[in-house]
Amino acid sequence: APAPKRSPTFAPEALEAMKKILADPNHRNDSQSTNREHVEHCLQQCARFASSNEPRRLMQLGLNFGRMQEILGHGGVDNWWRLLEPLIGDPEGIRELMRAYAAVFDLPDPTQQVLPSS
Repeated sequence: APAPKRSPTFAPEALEAMKKILADPNHRNDSQSTNREHVEHCLQQCARFASSNEPRRLMQLGLNFGRMQEILGHGGVDNWWRLLEPLIGDPEGIRELMRAYAAVFDLPDPTQQVLPSS
């Protein structure tokens, strides 16, 4: 079987739209954070929980991944869930995918800002 794809390939117009969402300086809803801060946090949380076997932590990984997709709102399943699902149980693959999203969106490496998973 071919190795899972580990990098999104967004259409240029989708990527442009998502970068505009990330560049919006306003706070999201009634939050104290911008879209960019939310997405950075989601990437960090996904990287943080990638190596967990606890159902609660894996659920948090999925929720953060879904939140990031919801905020950015573009790209289709091929660039989101179909990339993540084959990597479940492959912590380094998940971290590699989160680094790839960060690179595409010009965000810091989420694996360099991981908090302890206690």
